[in-house]
Amino acid sequence: MKKIIYVFVSLFIIIAGCKKEDSSIHNKNTNLQFKSVDDVMEYAQNELDRLSQAMVGLIENQNFISVLHSKVDEMFDGDYNVLFTDLIEACDQANINLVYEMKLYYHSIGGDSSLIDPLGVFQDKNGYNYYPQIYIPEFEDNNWDPENLPIVCPYNGDDVDVIEGYSKDGLGAIRQIFNIEEDDATLWQIWIISINEDVDNNGYIDEITDINTGATILSNDEPSLDGDGITINAAIDKIRIKDRKESWPGGKSEIAIRLLAAYTSIYDIKPGLGYGTLSDETYRGKKIYKVKKKDIKDGNWITEQVKIATNWEADSYYSKRVHIAFAIFERDWYSGTKLSPDIPVESNTYALRFRSRDDAYAALHLTSMEGYNDRYVDGWGDGNSIIEILFKKVN
Repeated sequence: MKKIIYVFVSLFIIIAGCKKEDSSIHNKNTNLQFKSVDDVMEYAQNELDRLSQAMVGLIENQNFISVLHSKVDEMFDGDYNVLFTDLIEACDQANINLVYEMKLYYHSIGGDSSLIDPLGVFQDKNGYNYYPQIYIPEFEDNNWDPENLPIVCPYNGDDVDVIEGYSKDGLGAIRQIFNIEEDDATLWQIWIISINEDVDNNGYIDEITDINTGATILSNDEPSLDGDGITINAAIDKIRIKDRKESWPGGKSEIAIRLLAAYTSIYDIKPGLGYGTLSDETYRGKKIYKVKKKDIKDGNWITEQVKIATNWEADSYYSKRVHIAFAIFERDWYSGTKLSPDIPVESNTYALRFRSRDDAYAALHLTSMEGYNDRYVDGWGDGNSIIEILFKKVN
């Protein structure tokens, strides 16, 4: 394991104390409009770095650490992280004024405490709201060396192998740390300050589809079609992810799906209704899995069944059929937008835009009829070098 490098940053602190920070761009009511993904990433990294420095004042506060661990252990979105919104509330109940403590410490190292605003700094940016969090890698195993103080690291979602962070020296002064690798998280408690990619614009969790309650991504809300009343119920039966598409500071891979459902005939094709269709202007898609790095490394199948269509009715083979074109991708909520490869549907092709910094795992097409006497191919599968998928007809 490569040894992480500690650097005393007293000179940095002196410079920060002498330089007036521009607070105009940090006003939480300012609707910033970014011209490129690079601008978004730069803004995020700067603000997350500021929050990380402010958090250093709490790395020896055992009462705070106890609250933090309790909230992280809840895994509210399926991973070991907690939103600042929830952490601040939990700290209030424990008589800890988290934002005040962060401001106080940031001021003590020469920063402008008015810029420490974890609840507002990512609100209304490019018309969207984003929510910062603390993620702790290796929290489940928790074999950190008790002699090592936590390290606080800003992470903007970029593709990286090493990151930088902050901690304290033996005299209690802030120090900067370089070359932090994934294996270091087994010895040091690392607090990753990042932006959550599972909550929506209002800060609510984007739940993984729960087939036990019959929740689905697409459901036919239109009147039944005339014809033989064939009902289409399709599900992803299991999936195997072979490429992480997420750097280690980002935690588990968030696998999402965007769909276009359509009726086709010899005369027309029209998009259907439902979550995840072209009406989804945010391009978020629907989260279907959160996959551990170990499952990807070991090639494990994820066997939680996810329905992708229920109660879609089709006419006869020669008139109307139901088609579902979809892209499966690793979602990066704020840092990128990609376009899937063209997906052929009858004589048309469609490409689905989605929020990710990486290309799609797969862009596929299912139809209600694969042949005149075979309404749906049960157990049909597809795959490539980075994903394998098996589908199933469900009731």
